[in-house]
Amino acid sequence: MLDRKIFFDLSKITKATVGRKQHGDEAAQPTLVLGGIGIQDQHAVFETTSSGTTLRPLGDSAVDYIWINGVKITGTKPVKLVANDRIIFGTGSCFLFRN
Repeated sequence: MLDRKIFFDLSKITKATVGRKQHGDEAAQPTLVLGGIGIQDQHAVFETTSSGTTLRPLGDSAVDYIWINGVKITGTKPVKLVANDRIIFGTGSCFLFRN
């Protein structure tokens, strides 16, 4: 059960970054601000094109804290997302990808 719900429309944004809040630099703020264990300043990016949406970690340290459908990702290459993929960032931020 989801206790907090965030709806974020990736169809209107071609590139949406995920990361920690950047103090003092508004231009460097990620599109989706998260906190918690394992979340890096610049953690990952969702990229949407006409062929679909991918998720790409933004560094080796972020790879250790991203799971898709319960499986930890293994590298920094983009992963193509499909409808109803469950994405976990860090240890407590769970998202459902709806397409």
